[in-house]
Amino acid sequence: MATFETQVEALTGISITGSSNPTQTELSSFLVDGVKDVIHRMIEVRPEELVRFTSTTNSTSSIAKVGKILSVAREHDSTTILRKCTVIDPGDRYEATDVDSLLYRSKTNPGFYELNGSIFTVPEAGSGNNDIVVTQIFYDTGVAYGDEVPDNFPESYAYLVSLYAAIKSLQRKIGGTIISITAVPPDVPSAPNITSDGVATTTVSITGTAPTYTAPTQTVSSVAWATEYPGQGSALTTGLTALKAEVDECLTIADNIHTEIGLANAETDSFPVPPDVPSLTSITYSNPGASDASLTGVASASVYTGSAPSYTKPSIEGGLTELTEVEAGTIGSAENDVEQWWNIVGQYIEDQEDSELASTQLQKIATYISAFSQEMASAINTFNASNVAYQSAIQESIAEFQSQNQINLQNASNSNNRLLQGAIQDAKVILDNNAQAIQRYQAEISEYSAEVSAASQRAQGYINTAQGYANEITSKIAIAQAYNADVAARLSLVAPKVSEFQAKMQDALNTFNDANIEYQATLQKNIQDATMAAQEAQKEGDMLLQAKIQDYTLTLQRYSAEVQEYQAEISAQVQEQTTQVTQYQLLYTQLKVDYETAFVVPGGGE
Repeated sequence: MATFETQVEALTGISITGSSNPTQTELSSFLVDGVKDVIHRMIEVRPEELVRFTSTTNSTSSIAKVGKILSVAREHDSTTILRKCTVIDPGDRYEATDVDSLLYRSKTNPGFYELNGSIFTVPEAGSGNNDIVVTQIFYDTGVAYGDEVPDNFPESYAYLVSLYAAIKSLQRKIGGTIISITAVPPDVPSAPNITSDGVATTTVSITGTAPTYTAPTQTVSSVAWATEYPGQGSALTTGLTALKAEVDECLTIADNIHTEIGLANAETDSFPVPPDVPSLTSITYSNPGASDASLTGVASASVYTGSAPSYTKPSIEGGLTELTEVEAGTIGSAENDVEQWWNIVGQYIEDQEDSELASTQLQKIATYISAFSQEMASAINTFNASNVAYQSAIQESIAEFQSQNQINLQNASNSNNRLLQGAIQDAKVILDNNAQAIQRYQAEISEYSAEVSAASQRAQGYINTAQGYANEITSKIAIAQAYNADVAARLSLVAPKVSEFQAKMQDALNTFNDANIEYQATLQKNIQDATMAAQEAQKEGDMLLQAKIQDYTLTLQRYSAEVQEYQAEISAQVQEQTTQVTQYQLLYTQLKVDYETAFVVPGGGE
C-alpha cells in the first residue's frame, strides 16, 4: 500500500517536500486531524463500527484519557479476574477509600474517575495483578506522511484519512498561491549615430519605456491575505481554539450534571418504605337482656384502607406527560437519544468545525437539563403533597375509630353498671391495646415522614447543584457564541477575498495591456520616424551608411517582435496560474464531496 504522502500527491497533483506548500510536517498534522474526523463521523453514522477504533490498555497506576471510554475494569489479584468499575465523582475519591464512608469502594466493587486528563481507579491500581484495564477510542496522534495505515485503524477506512489530508492540502495550497510573473521585458535598443562624408549627422531614438507587469499586493481590503485565509489565519486558529476550549468545559460540566442527577435518582430510588397500618379491635355494645349484659369484641380491622403514596421519578427521554419527552422521530436516532447529544457536540467541533451548530446543541442540552430538573422537583413536590394528604387521612381515621369506641363503652356503662363491670374492664383492655398500637404507629409515621423529608432534601440538593452546573453551561454557551460569531465573520470573508484578489490580478493585467498598447503605438511611430530618417540619410550616404541603416532597421524589428513575445508570455503566465488556482478549487470541491459521501448511510441521513 502506498504511503499517505504518495496518495495525497496523486489526489492533488501537488509535489510535497520539506519546503513545499504544504510541507511534509503540515501534511502529517492534517493526517492526525483526519484520523479524529473519520473516527467521529464513522461511529456517528455506523455505531456498530466503534469497536474497530478502540484500544485496550492496562497499567499499575493510571491511563491517559484519549477518547470515549467504553469500559474500565480493575484486576483483582489475578489477570483473569476483572472487576467492572463504575464512575465516581473526582471529589469523592478520598471518601471512596474510607471503609467507614457510605462512598467506600472495595476491590470487589471498584470505581473510576477522570482527573487531569487521566483515568484512575479506587482502590488504586497497583502491582501484583491489580492493573487498571481501560478500553477507549484510540486516536493515532503519531501518524505521519510516510505511514500507510494509522495504528488501531481499519485499513478499509484509511483512504478517508488520505482524502481529508488532500482536502486540507489543497486548502493550504490555495491560501499560499500568489500570482507571480517571471517574464523579463526586452532591452530597448540604442539608436546609432548615422554619419557619412559630407552629410550632416542624423540621430534617431525611441521614446518611452516598455511597460512591466506589476502583480497586485497581498493586501486585500486593507487586510493582509495571510491573516484572513483559513490555511494561514492565526486569528482564526485562536478563535477556533478558544471556542473548542469553551465547548470542552461545557462537556465536563455536563458530566458533572449527569453525576448529580444520578445521585438524585439514587436517593429517590431508595425512598423509605411507609410503616404498615396497625390492625385495631373495635367495640360494639349489645343491649342487656333480663339477666345478662355483654360487650362484644369485633375482629381486628385496619383503620385506613388507602395506600401510602409512592414517588415516581422522571426518566431520561421521558414520556408524553413529561417536560423531558423526546420520543418523537425514529427510535434510537441521535434526535431523541439523549446519551448521544454529548458526542454530537464534539463532532460538530472536532469533525465539522461548525461552531454555530455546536453552540445550538449545547443550548439544547442546557435547556433539557433545566427541564429535567424542573420535572424532578415537580415529582418530589407531588409526592410530598400526596404524603401530607395520606397522613391527614390516617390521623382522621384513627380519631374517628377512638371516638366510636369511647361512645360504645360509655353506652355500655350507662345501661347497666352492675352487670357490665366485667365486660367494661375487658373493653378497657382492648382500648389500651388499641392506644398502644396507635401510639407506635404514630411514632413510626413520624420517623417515616422525617426519613422521606431528609431524602427529599438530599435529592433536591443534588438537583440544585445540577441546576447550578446548568447555569454555568448557559454562561459558557454565551462565551462560545461570541467566539463562534468571530470565527463565522472571519470565515465569511474568505470567498469575497479570493474574488477581490482575482479582480485585482485582472486589473493589473489590464493596466499592463493598456500601457503596452500605448507603448506599441509609440514604438511604431519611432520606427517609422527612424526609417524615414534612414531613408533620407541613405540618399546622401555611402554603402557603409546603408549597411548601418539596414542593421538598425532589423534591430528595431527584432525589438518589436520581442516586445510582442514578452506581452504574450505575461498573458500566458497570468492565465496559467489563474487556471491552476481554479483547478485547485474545483478539485477541492470534488474531494470534499467524495469525503462527505463516505459518511452517508444508504436510505438515511448523515
